[in-house]
Amino acid sequence: MVSIGTEVEKVIIEMTRNRRLFTAHDITKLLRHRLDGENIRHNDVKKEVHALYDNDDMGIYTRTQIGVGTKVSPFVYHLSHQDPSTDYNKDWVNTTIQLAKAVSVNPIDGSVIDDDDDTVGLAVSQTVVKASNPIKRVGRAPRQTSGPVDGGIQITPALRNAAAQNNDGFQTRTVTSEGRLSVPVSLLGGFGSFAHVKIDTVQKLGKSVNALVVSSDPTNAIKTYSINSDGRLRISQKFLSKIGKGCSRGQCYAVKCANGSVVVVAE
Repeated sequence: MVSIGTEVEKVIIEMTRNRRLFTAHDITKLLRHRLDGENIRHNDVKKEVHALYDNDDMGIYTRTQIGVGTKVSPFVYHLSHQDPSTDYNKDWVNTTIQLAKAVSVNPIDGSVIDDDDDTVGLAVSQTVVKASNPIKRVGRAPRQTSGPVDGGIQITPALRNAAAQNNDGFQTRTVTSEGRLSVPVSLLGGFGSFAHVKIDTVQKLGKSVNALVVSSDPTNAIKTYSINSDGRLRISQKFLSKIGKGCSRGQCYAVKCANGSVVVVAE
């Protein structure tokens, strides 16, 4: 009897490593293909997928609920630069599984499967890769130096710098609709492949406050994230709650770089 939780996690790791867009139903179909003969119930898989996301175990992945022509609009899991409404193909799993059966490849990344030990070998031709939906490359939007905010006030570089100085260098960031705090990839450039989060005490406006400190140092880390060059690190409410609620019913936190680390405090 296989462990559904373990098998789902294995597939999710492969999917995120290969930057695939996917739904829980896609994971179910991939598992049924991989574990031929096992009784794989979609509801069981769906619960495990949701749990991995809720526990912040998908790293920089986010999710968006869209219509795909079925009775229920599923969550599509994707990277921030991917648009699930145009980049997700609901038929990609069926297509690639059929091709995978014909040429003995991993349907997730199109690599050869070694029949002797069931490990992944060399990459095959692009036939299988092209059968799946390609990632849409979206150019970066121009960086804004000014813009309107509530009340029509223009935020100029001078105002931004003055505000930062009055706030000990912290900048306020608002959480996503799911309560996650996005840390821009520009702040994570020196961390290498992983970012480690720990709880520490820092000074803010002359007071000692609890903070989440994101750095390359794994010592006393409560969470470790993989860093991807085209995504952001997203800290879930599970960890934000450890330093208290931010302003406006927990919707914003203060963030700054200090001593090679990213510091997050409740605003």
